[in-house]
Amino acid sequence: MAQFVVQVRSKGNVTGIDITAATPEIAKKLAKRYGMPLTVAKKRPSFGSRGLSQSDRYVFLIRLSTMLASKVGSAEALRLLRDSFKGKISVVAATMLERVELGMDLPTALVEDTKNFPIALAMIVKAGAQTGHTWRALQEAAEFVKEVADLKKDSKGGIVSAMGSFMLAGGMLVGSVFYLGPKVMSMGLLKDNADKIDNTLTDVISNISGIFILTVMILFAAFFWLATVGRRFWPTTADNIIAKIPYYCELVLAQENYTNLYRLSLMVRSGVRMEEALKTAHESCRRGALKEDFHRSMVALKAGQKWASGMTILHPTDRAALMLAADRDQIATNLNNIAAQYNSIYKQRIGAFTPTLKMLSALAMSLAGFVLFAQTTLPLLQLSANMMSN
Repeated sequence: MAQFVVQVRSKGNVTGIDITAATPEIAKKLAKRYGMPLTVAKKRPSFGSRGLSQSDRYVFLIRLSTMLASKVGSAEALRLLRDSFKGKISVVAATMLERVELGMDLPTALVEDTKNFPIALAMIVKAGAQTGHTWRALQEAAEFVKEVADLKKDSKGGIVSAMGSFMLAGGMLVGSVFYLGPKVMSMGLLKDNADKIDNTLTDVISNISGIFILTVMILFAAFFWLATVGRRFWPTTADNIIAKIPYYCELVLAQENYTNLYRLSLMVRSGVRMEEALKTAHESCRRGALKEDFHRSMVALKAGQKWASGMTILHPTDRAALMLAADRDQIATNLNNIAAQYNSIYKQRIGAFTPTLKMLSALAMSLAGFVLFAQTTLPLLQLSANMMSN
């Protein structure tokens, strides 16, 4: 899909409308709902042009939901957002206001704006609006944005600082053993009295510290490579390998499982047909085992089987809960419960993993500090003690 700008004449005015379509002809055809299409041009991406951030998206959706719940009209609510905010929120509100004033309903305007609102999020709003409560659908979409942002926030901070400490400890150890230690020992006084200095204990501690730090760094490098590079180039294979590693699989896969299953539950609860919900979930999911599961679920559903039979990446108990659901409401409830379960597991694992990693990084820093002392200061103290005793 590409972005096109279609100049449309409506009520004597010419307005540029952004249309997402496969070809210019389709874009021109879609623009007829706004008025008489005049010209079509492919939209050029501007430098640094990005959609709404997660925080801005949440503010936009929750403010809009509050106003609609208070019986403020869609056009007036968007006008207030345009005038009371600055930056991207104001720009998005102004663009959406133009579409609404040309006759488009608010949920459809959200669906059209794929740059600022992911298609799955917009589908939640559009499907929920069919019940007559657009404000509630917007509120659910905003809460989803907030949950995902909080989940990502939990996974940062402590882990990043701990890994930074490990890297610093490794650098200190290498610098102490291969540069500072030899540099100190090459000093004239120490070089002339090398036989009076015993480095046996220093060498043993340096070797043990080096093996410990190197082993931990290799393990973390391997796990990091598997979760990043491996999942990028061999997504399904990497996910299947990760799924077989206890504890680590929940750190890597639980966050994505939560996001996609919670989003699917919102779509089902909002009234989206199961086939359409699975298709949207499949399109919005990154490449990997879960995406393959959504595809298998669509195939199973078309074949008249239980769609949940295709969700092989899920735990057998979770898959059984989905297969036993009797109706749409029960499916949505079970999906929500399973998503909440993955959310809780992820937070519990992060809560336990971060302090452990911090403790290991503190131990590495302590060992590196001792090695630095042993390589630079201890020889001087030994030499001084021997000279004084003589």
